[in-house]
Amino acid sequence: MRPAPARGSFPATRLPQLTNLVKSFSAHRTGQEKSSTHFVHDYPKNIDPPGTVTPQLLAISSQTILVNDAYPKATVHMLVLPRDTKVQSLNDLNSNHVDLLLDMKKTANDYISWSGSNGSPSSLASSSPSTSSVWTTRPFAMGFHAIPSLPMLHMHVMTLDLHRSPRVKKRAHYNSFATRFFLPVDEVIEDVKRNGFVTINQDVEALHQYEGQPYVCLWCGSNAFSLLPALKEHIKECKHRKCGAP
Repeated sequence: MRPAPARGSFPATRLPQLTNLVKSFSAHRTGQEKSSTHFVHDYPKNIDPPGTVTPQLLAISSQTILVNDAYPKATVHMLVLPRDTKVQSLNDLNSNHVDLLLDMKKTANDYISWSGSNGSPSSLASSSPSTSSVWTTRPFAMGFHAIPSLPMLHMHVMTLDLHRSPRVKKRAHYNSFATRFFLPVDEVIEDVKRNGFVTINQDVEALHQYEGQPYVCLWCGSNAFSLLPALKEHIKECKHRKCGAP
């Protein structure tokens, strides 16, 4: 029998923004093939000014939608969400959701491939020359916050250039993606396959410690930084970095 999820492992708030977003966008057509990803919009252009960026529907499949993050922490920062609004968090997943997780990953990869070949690289290039080949030269991370801030299961899909974002302002912003607080989608899939549900988000005390731990370069592991600006300057010069841009 599946044990009750650990207290504190659910989303930190009950705010309905993402659930409402899914309900709003799910009426969009998915294309002719049930298993296909239907591309709707290029990635939005002007994301550098601070503040909220309006989420747009970027792609949709029979099970998922892809939108841009309203508070992007990287040059490209997107969210994949299930169209089934009953799936509110990692704690709702069981072995029947493996196909959903695989589809979330596929939707993200399909959009990255589409954008790199015939989609939106020009839209990014128009705002900054350094981002013209972002879709083909920079590694992307895909995964979940172990303890998300909002309900509605959502997978982050993002370039690993956190040092470039003006919205990465404090320790928790950086550490939520650069530590074990961030759970890669492949690890979540294997966890569900092995155990029938997600177990790697249950040590709540340890997970919260990741958010507050000292800064560590996600490329070389150096931890000689007490302040975020110093870390960002280090990452620009880090010889292990694979971002392909300043």
